[in-house]
Amino acid sequence: GEPIERKILYKTNQGTDAHLENVKSIADIRPYSSVIIKGTVARAPRTIEGGHVIFPLSDGQKTIDCAAYEPTRDFRWTVRELLPGDEIVVSGGVKSGTINLEKIEVLKLVDIEKIENPLCPTCDARMESAGKSQGFRCRKCRTKAEEKVKTKVKRKLENKIYQVPPCAMRHLGKPLVRF
Repeated sequence: GEPIERKILYKTNQGTDAHLENVKSIADIRPYSSVIIKGTVARAPRTIEGGHVIFPLSDGQKTIDCAAYEPTRDFRWTVRELLPGDEIVVSGGVKSGTINLEKIEVLKLVDIEKIENPLCPTCDARMESAGKSQGFRCRKCRTKAEEKVKTKVKRKLENKIYQVPPCAMRHLGKPLVRF
């Protein structure tokens, strides 16, 4: 191509999240605003017709629905992994009493415990029931144990920011690579 004659730098607010406003409570949210609000997942996310995923967010006083619509693609799988009690910060535009999600920052995940048969301390195999009220025994080495054990289930989500894919981002949305 031809040689560069001169350069110019444009100022812009694109890719800066300048449209988002921090709000302290759900009561402070105005229709058609874009907000950042901290809250707790009140109920498990549900998928409605069209593949949209919705869950209520609580600030301790009020709740508001948060939605990840079909165009957000795999971001909806992230939203589906949320559980009641998870502490998160959501960002998005408000329309019809719903926050249309652009980002979710996971602050604290609730623990999930699973109750299962104990592992054999000798051979590391899963024990089986020895019969009603008889505890458990290992099939391989016959070691015995009295009761089931609680184990913590690893969650797929981590304490980090999750964002809609670029095809669903608004032009003012700040990409994760800029955090």
